[in-house]
Amino acid sequence: MRSHKLRAVSKDQRGFTLLELVVGILMAAIIGSAALATLFQVIAWNSKTNTSLAATTEIESAVGWISRDVQEAQKVSGTDADYFLRLESVDWESGASNNIYYKIVGDELRRSEDSTFLVFLVVARHIVSDPADPNHTFCSELMDQITGNDTGLLKLTVKVTVGGFRPTTVTRQANVFHRTNF
Repeated sequence: MRSHKLRAVSKDQRGFTLLELVVGILMAAIIGSAALATLFQVIAWNSKTNTSLAATTEIESAVGWISRDVQEAQKVSGTDADYFLRLESVDWESGASNNIYYKIVGDELRRSEDSTFLVFLVVARHIVSDPADPNHTFCSELMDQITGNDTGLLKLTVKVTVGGFRPTTVTRQANVFHRTNF
């Protein structure tokens, strides 16, 4: 009896045609693929932003630590075989000599107050220190072109590469005066 009522109600309704169903499925597929493409773009943009932010953070950390230490130093020794940078200063009150060393190990820039680097602080990671790369991380003292004397200016170039599939590379240059010129 119940099925008879359903048939009576649906006599005038025939449902969707096959063409209407196919068009509806196609429209849903097009909208779904557009939404999926947008989602992938947002994820890729977010990933790129994160790697860029990480590279900028690492480079700012390296430049900040080195700049602060160089400004306090009285003598700056540039890159040699053992250290990326060696800074010497004398305490004004006690006259004690303080040394700070920077060294690149693998892709880490390390800072230590001990030349053996038994105790060190990792200042930045993802540092590029390949001499074959013309923009690799290095520092150099700028000498007076006429007298050949130390100008007290240290030119610092730091290059950081972060990311795997699509890495982000950031290079910063800074000129920092050390304390002898003040």
